[in-house]
Amino acid sequence: MKREENGDIKDYLACVKSVDDNIGRVLDYLKENNLEENTIIVVTSDQGFYLGDHGFFDKRFIYEESLRMPFMVKYPGKIKAGSDNEDIITNIDFAPTLLELAGISTTQKMHVIGESARRANFSLYGYHKKTNPLLSKLNNLYAYPANSSATYTTAGVKSILDHKKSRNFYEILPNYLYRNGIDVIWRTTNWGEPNINIKNYINKQDLGKICLNKSSGYDEILLCGLKERIQNSGSNKMFIVLHTSTSHGPTYSKKYPKQFNQFLPICESVELSKCTQEELINAYDNTILYTDYILSEVIKDLSQLKGYNSTMLFVSDHGESLGEKNLYMHGFPMSIAPKEQFEIPFIVWTSNDSVILKENKSLSQYHVFHSVLDFLAIESPVYDATMSIFK
Repeated sequence: MKREENGDIKDYLACVKSVDDNIGRVLDYLKENNLEENTIIVVTSDQGFYLGDHGFFDKRFIYEESLRMPFMVKYPGKIKAGSDNEDIITNIDFAPTLLELAGISTTQKMHVIGESARRANFSLYGYHKKTNPLLSKLNNLYAYPANSSATYTTAGVKSILDHKKSRNFYEILPNYLYRNGIDVIWRTTNWGEPNINIKNYINKQDLGKICLNKSSGYDEILLCGLKERIQNSGSNKMFIVLHTSTSHGPTYSKKYPKQFNQFLPICESVELSKCTQEELINAYDNTILYTDYILSEVIKDLSQLKGYNSTMLFVSDHGESLGEKNLYMHGFPMSIAPKEQFEIPFIVWTSNDSVILKENKSLSQYHVFHSVLDFLAIESPVYDATMSIFK
């Protein structure tokens, strides 16, 4: 049977003609009602179709006829009539393109929770070693001093997610946002989190099943496929949490790939008292160097997303002792804890020059909750404008 004689093809072409006729009716209406000049028309499809190609009808098989689809735009004053664009796009480009055409940006908040990251060893805060060579070169990046509310993970992480210091149980930030329709993603290589009641929670083991590369044993696994996940969201507001474990002792030297062994010699023993303080601090500083790399990669990915209004926060759960006064690691009661265990970094990056931050001379972990609500424009009876870092 010749293809041109096939009734299915004729029916399909009749459908295409009907679509064309009805698009014409829409265009006539816009013209008659003086709406033509300020209305954007987009014609596209979910996928292509087989009309006997390769012996197939319908779709579902991955050949070009099924993959290819139209994407036609009428945008008076912006797109010249009859012009062609040969760039290849996919379905995931539709949402950000349409939002940008409408002048609406996708707002997303990336929050990275540090583990045992003490402020004193970040060169952004004046440390004499260059532990932040990448972040220090970025625009729109701010480093504020902050104190943690505790010196151990479970309490520190909970404080980051709570709206105030209290012994009562309140709904934590990711659960609250998820319940209010925000696309919330939580990825973790750590533990000690409160109960996270969201759909998109993924731990290190699950990430390892889909991210098989040489760095899958380290915290950069948290970035695997993340940019694509953001592009596929379909939501105009997102909140993403990456819960790292990079600077947790005592095996600091095992927390980063070997290429980050920049400060030598290093401590490789789990018995920290058997290492010199120089070796111990060098190994720890290499974890901060690796943190610098991870955060810069996060920012690079966010910067590449067109039509997104993004910000990144990095706040640690607590600090760390590295032999000062013969104390190691963390976990001491706040009443007697040395400052190294509660002085933490609070680092902010924004993609938009118009986002203005307050002076923020001293911050707490509770500032995170209110800053996120402010940035995402979420109304809440517990929101406190004085606790937001944004003006």
